[in-house]
Amino acid sequence: MLFLLKGRYSYMLNQSRRGKRGTGGSVLILTLWVLFFLAALAVGVGAHVSGSMRLARSLRGAAEGRWLARAGVERAVTVLLADTNDWDAWTEDWYDGAVHFSDVPLGGGRWRLIGSSPDGETVVTNAGLTDEESRLHLDPRLSSPAILSALLESVADLNTGEAAALVSALQDWQDENDDPLADGAESPYYAGLGEPYPCRNGPMGTVLEVLLVKGGSTGVLHRIQPYVTLCGSGKINPNTASGVVLGCLAHSVAGGRRSDVESLLAKTMMFRASGGVFTRLSTIEGDLEQHTALTAGEKAILRSMKRRMSVGSSCFRAVAEGRVGDEPPYRVAFVYDRNQRRLTYWHEF
Repeated sequence: MLFLLKGRYSYMLNQSRRGKRGTGGSVLILTLWVLFFLAALAVGVGAHVSGSMRLARSLRGAAEGRWLARAGVERAVTVLLADTNDWDAWTEDWYDGAVHFSDVPLGGGRWRLIGSSPDGETVVTNAGLTDEESRLHLDPRLSSPAILSALLESVADLNTGEAAALVSALQDWQDENDDPLADGAESPYYAGLGEPYPCRNGPMGTVLEVLLVKGGSTGVLHRIQPYVTLCGSGKINPNTASGVVLGCLAHSVAGGRRSDVESLLAKTMMFRASGGVFTRLSTIEGDLEQHTALTAGEKAILRSMKRRMSVGSSCFRAVAEGRVGDEPPYRVAFVYDRNQRRLTYWHEF
């Protein structure tokens, strides 16, 4: 009997020990799972906090960059208003103003101004602004149908009939009546399209509207966009206009005298390249002849061109860029009308 009791006691003791060992293992496993969960939670929280901090820094950098860019715009306006002579040229501070507009430190960041002008197949950038009078106004009533037709033929590779039709459509798109010009288009045409839309019958809001005009296309827009504007007086500044723009103006008044146009254009660009500036319309012929002789044909073309020219500009554009540290730059594209003393275009990106 005693032997049986001792055996029973040993069995219960062994079972108790096994139970304690099993409970300890469960507690250990549970503890490890808790630690794993807490570690994962810490990693998740850390990633979230790190992401939030990066976002906060980015937002702060964007806000500071925005104000730096706005400071660039204000400096541009100040320089433009300080320029009180009657002419505008690339020799002036508003165009080539590295001291005023290039990598200017302010607060904890920097800002700069970027201008761009087409030069044949390339685009030239400058530390400053460019003027809208270096471009052709896209409203034929402010430039002229002949000038825009010349641009479409020379740059967009349209034939004479296609160019004339698109110019008529551009004029119909922007005039206030519903009487279509020959080969033009008014409200009935656009209402009859598969996906109809109204005719603007007013000034364009953006150059991209060329895509909506009868005869317009992505290819045409891409080719003419560097040379056209919706701002300014419609006059062309011979001090700043590209060879393409001056060539379109010359061809539109030359009556087929291509050789005279090409020689006059070459002499004009050589005069500018040598640092020459046209300060008055009345003296353009004399200014050029001080540099090189003009033929009778060239003088006749130049006299006709002067009706569409102005040696002074009214509207100026640039991109102001603000940057803080290694953050992406904040940019503002703008156009300032110096005559009206107001911003006429503003786009932040």
